[in-house]
Parts: sequence; C-alpha cells; structure tokens
Amino acid sequence: MPSAPAGSLLASAGGPFWGACDPWPVLVKLASFPDGRFAGSDGLSGAREYVTESLREAGLRDIGGFRFPYIGWTRGPAAIRWRREDGHLQDEHVIGLPGTPPCEALEAPVRFLGNGTEEVFAAAGKDLRGKWCWVTSEPNRKGRDLHRNEKYCRAVALGAAGFVYERHLPGDLEETGSVGWKRGGAVGAIPAVAITFERGGRIRRAGGLSHPLTMTMRCGNPPQTGEIVHGSFGPSGKNVPLILVGGHLDGHDLAEAAVDNGTGIACVVTLARWLAASGLGLTHEVRFVAWDCEELGLLGSRAYAEAHEADLDRIAVVLNLDVPVGEGAPALVAQGHPELLESLAPLVAATGDVDTSDRITCASDHLPFSLRGVPTLCIENHTSDLRLGRGYTHTRADTLDQARPRALRNAAAFAASVLGWFATRPRVGVRFPPEKVKALFAAGGHEAALRAQGEWPW
Repeated sequence: MPSAPAGSLLASAGGPFWGACDPWPVLVKLASFPDGRFAGSDGLSGAREYVTESLREAGLRDIGGFRFPYIGWTRGPAAIRWRREDGHLQDEHVIGLPGTPPCEALEAPVRFLGNGTEEVFAAAGKDLRGKWCWVTSEPNRKGRDLHRNEKYCRAVALGAAGFVYERHLPGDLEETGSVGWKRGGAVGAIPAVAITFERGGRIRRAGGLSHPLTMTMRCGNPPQTGEIVHGSFGPSGKNVPLILVGGHLDGHDLAEAAVDNGTGIACVVTLARWLAASGLGLTHEVRFVAWDCEELGLLGSRAYAEAHEADLDRIAVVLNLDVPVGEGAPALVAQGHPELLESLAPLVAATGDVDTSDRITCASDHLPFSLRGVPTLCIENHTSDLRLGRGYTHTRADTLDQARPRALRNAAAFAASVLGWFATRPRVGVRFPPEKVKALFAAGGHEAALRAQGEWPW
C-alpha cells in the first residue's frame, strides 16, 4: 500500500478527535485518580488499570506490563524555623522534594545563590560547605539554564548541608520535583525542600537568611516495584521496524497532574484508538507505552531501555508526548536526528506554523533512548514567554482547570499525523553509534550537566 500523503493524514487525523477518539474524556478520567498518580500510589495503580483496559478495548495485542524495582518516596510534613532581625523565631511551611532523605531539626547557615547558574555555583565553591543552598527556579536567560536536579547535585558536590528550592513566580505555589536521581531511585545525599515565592521573599526581607535555618522534613523511602504498561498494533517480527509512542503516566502528588502529564497519556491512549480504527497500511509495528516513575528521575524508561538493549536496533523512532499541549505553536524536537525532520517536511509544510529543531533535550523519557543513539522525537508545544518556566505544572495548580479541550484535541490530531506519517513509510530513523552520540551531546552543551548529575555515560 502506498504511503499516505500529508493532506490525507491531516484530514484523517483531524476529524476523529472531536468525535469517537476525543482525548478530553480520557484526560478527565486520568485527573480523577487520587494522589496525582504519584509513583507507588493507589491513584497510579488505578490509572494503570484504566490505561491497560483502554489499550485492550482499542484492539491492541501483547498487552502487558514491564516491572522494575526502585526506592520510592512518600511525603510527610515539613517546615523551616527561621529567626527575624528582631530575634523572633518563626515557622514557615515548606514541602519536601521527592527523592531526598528526611531530616529532623537540622540547623545550618544559609547561602543564597539566586537562580543558581553554573557561574554562581563556581563562585560559591567551598563556602557552600555545611550550609543550606538556597536557589530559585527562575530560568537563566543569559546562558545555559540548569535543571533543578543539576542545581541540587552541584550543591551536594560542594558539601551543602541541604537544599531549598524557591519558586520564582507569585501565586503562593511550591514547585515540587525530584532531585538526587540515581539508578533504581536511590535516595539523594541531602534533604531538599521547596518554598513559595511569597514565603521565600518574606524570609529574605526580614533578614532570615543572615541567621541559621532549622529544617524538619519527614518522608519515607520504601522499596517499591514500578510497572510500565504497553500494547502493540500493526505488523510484527524481528525484522519489522518498531515505533514507540509513549508518555509518562505518573505525576506529582500535590494535585491532579492533569497537564503534566495527563495530557500526554490522554494523547497516547487516543492515538492507539485512532490507529487501530484508521485502516492505514502500516510498515512498522507501533507500541504504545505508559511510562512509570518519570517524575522520580526517568526510572521506568531507564530500566526499560537497559532491559531491552537487544531490541533497540529495531526502533525506528521513539515519539515522546510529555505535556504536548499549550497556547503556542506545536513543536517537533528531533534530539540530534535531522533525518526525522527532513522526512516530515511535507507534513510540516501542510500543517503550517510548526516549530522544528534537532536540538537535544534531557529531562524526559526519551533521554535513555537518545543516550543509546536511538532516534527520538519529542512532540511539544512552545510558548515564547521564557519567564514562565514550567508554568503551573509540578504545583498544586496542575488541575483539570488548567487544560483546554481544544488545545488537547489539536495536540492529539497533530501527534496522529506525525505517527501516521512514520508508520506508513519506509524506515527513516537510524541508530547512531556511541561515539557519534557522545559528540552530539557534547556539542549540544550537555556534558557539564550530565556529569554534574552523574549521568555522563562515556
């Protein structure tokens, strides 16, 4: 069967997402599970059962779960006690950051490092030893932006006693996120907490950072078992190229994890339904995947890529849907594989207003595959306002109220056209050898970040 032309793919992808394949009811269901579908929670277990049944009802085969062990994290209460300039002691609410150990009345001086750029950490040097490292989430618009975890790991390397992460946007929202990533989810080296913009500002204005802080943060680190749900459609066999279409099912426990990443999983489930009913002549096996433990440091995708090393040569492309919605233009980020964008050029032209780039990014489930040279493509939506950082995601405000049905349907339709394009054509993506992957990551400016986090594999 000839490859589907761009126009017909757009037409077939566009219509169903306002009808039988509407992703909005899927998102509503995902947002209804408790605990934000946090790794190891009852809410995630319920959502996993729902996704499994949805893939089965769509007509996929080989429905199953890939299991892996990890060290989990459970939240307890946390607070900072600080001293005002007038000597008054005051308790301030904070939250623990997943992946770190607890602490009880840990007292230490404070070093404020602003938004924590590479240069600021270098200047702090040994002066950070034995102190609380206090940084903000504000993006660095003048140079390389450090991920939250890199800031934490640099603080650990310089001997900090603990880590405080202040959100840079108003709204009285703490910004959560895991730190101390280790294989298997091992606990980070020092305690870490998050504080709101307003509370952090109040402490600084009252001279609180000129005195030692006392921190109490309670949490648990139980051994747990993660599970990745998957199901396949299309031709099969060891010589049939494979497309992985995935997004992370787990979220953070502060809210409903509706945007991050309920929207991505809603698209994955909807794409499975659409493809199974599309009648397209497929040249690839398509495996739909709901990743687990992404928010604890990509633990599920790391374990999956490592366990399936023998099958990686068969993967033509990994399509990653991690928050594919937004108010900006749809975007395709090809992770150092320009051949993917060259193939998609007719589809992009027919779609119009699509941002494309072959730059490399790191903080999502495509990374374990990218590091192994497997072609990966992130389907995203870009905003031009860099001040927003991650917006409402990773906060108590990541609820269904922040999502928009039309934006979700548009994202699903766009992702379907991309999937249909690759799945009906001869294989495009080529796996790169390790030396080329190393050169690409180094040229993209990622060596320092990955080394700081203990993730540079060469």
